[in-house]
Amino acid sequence: MTCYKKNNFWSGCRPSCTPGIHAFDPPEHRTPWSCERIDSSHPDCAEDHTDCIHLGCCKNKSHKCFMKDPGEAFCGPSSPKGWLGHVIRPHHLLGDASHPDDLVHGQDLSKHWHGDLHSTHYWDCSGQGCDADHLQPWDKSKYISPPEYAPMDPEKNGGNMYGEKIWMTGATSDAVSDILGPDANGCGSDNGGGGGCGQCLLVKNYQSNNKDWTAVIMRKNRCPPWSTGCEGGKFHMDFAVPGFDNLKYSTANICGKPGTTLSRDQSSICGGVSPKDCNCAQIPTHTAGLRKMREGCELFKKWGWWSGTPTLDWRPIPCPPAFVERVKLGAAFGPKGPVTVSFFDAGNNTGALRSSVASTHGPLTQGLQHWPRTAAAVLLPMLLVLGLVRGVVDLRRRYRPPDDSDDAEDLLPAAHE
Repeated sequence: MTCYKKNNFWSGCRPSCTPGIHAFDPPEHRTPWSCERIDSSHPDCAEDHTDCIHLGCCKNKSHKCFMKDPGEAFCGPSSPKGWLGHVIRPHHLLGDASHPDDLVHGQDLSKHWHGDLHSTHYWDCSGQGCDADHLQPWDKSKYISPPEYAPMDPEKNGGNMYGEKIWMTGATSDAVSDILGPDANGCGSDNGGGGGCGQCLLVKNYQSNNKDWTAVIMRKNRCPPWSTGCEGGKFHMDFAVPGFDNLKYSTANICGKPGTTLSRDQSSICGGVSPKDCNCAQIPTHTAGLRKMREGCELFKKWGWWSGTPTLDWRPIPCPPAFVERVKLGAAFGPKGPVTVSFFDAGNNTGALRSSVASTHGPLTQGLQHWPRTAAAVLLPMLLVLGLVRGVVDLRRRYRPPDDSDDAEDLLPAAHE
């Protein structure tokens, strides 16, 4: 059996391979196979000037994979001017959280825990790396984190799977990504030569008010090795929580720009205080998106971290399917950016952007939102025309010649009688 490549996301072992579409593939995956051979003498690397962001290596050994933007990287001798220019390198995956060796149905989850997961929190409004390749075409203005990536209560979203109290998304260092394994669950693909997108950890924090709580956190972003705390080899996780960005350390905060829902100040209301002391009421609630963010902030606060930099215990677990359904590609983030955020009134950076959710904002409601402007555009010209017509009629009546008939006096106003 030989390993053959289908595309940048799939390869398979088979006795032979014919380039093109294979009739025995499931209909939803019936796309062409390249049938490139992959083995130690034929590594899976990119040709010059082809996208290498998921591979991290180039067939031309003298070239490197340079990041152009969060969704694209290309092989070449050097990084062109204007590119991000980070060098993407391949990772060596060490496991698969979707199929952990030490987890069986009904197992006692008090066992097989690991320690030393250094953690912190953030919410910079910037898009999550696992979503970058899904944004087509690439549009930096739409590369924004959706409200659905805020912490959510499992009991309000289908029920917990491991007794966990919170579902969360976050960013991992490369060392954590390697433990999580390949991208999974249709929740995106890594944009740093590795994997782990859509994979989950179960974590607990003994440095908190609720030491018995556990939380499921899914990797949706990469904490790159040039970021504080995620340098080469460090085991680190950043938890995405609205209101908890620390502007002192944040390198990518875009809050306040169109579509971000939160202003820059609102994104950091609790970045410099103990999470247990956060005042989440500073996040407004006049849109569906803001309400999701306020609820996520309050749920995380309830967990009660004593500091913003605790060391957590962790273990890999398969992600709860109900959680996956809410954050997979197309559910919260699509080819045009956040699915439930309107960019129509994008100039307001105070958090008053319209965020519409299908279950609460139907076509009629969305139409009524724009009724005042529509009415003005139609009624003003009509009023002007009516005013002109009335003016002409009044003039004609005022200068109408006298009538010689006996009834002429009947046309005079009653006050003159």
